[in-house]
Amino acid sequence: MKLAAVFVGTMILIVPMDGVSPMQMSPSATNRSFRQIEQPWPIKIGILAGGIILIGSEFWWFLGRK
Repeated sequence: MKLAAVFVGTMILIVPMDGVSPMQMSPSATNRSFRQIEQPWPIKIGILAGGIILIGSEFWWFLGRK
């Protein structure tokens, strides 16, 4: 768990947001709201279908007849 937190923290520092590097960002703590990122419908449907397939395969694997 600690390794995942370090990885995510490192990626936040490495990946620039909106073309602005982390060093250019102002350190103001007043703007801490989340922005919604609109995704195309095919991506939303693909993620939903993938989740349903994974959940169904887990049910089949653990609860199905062997």
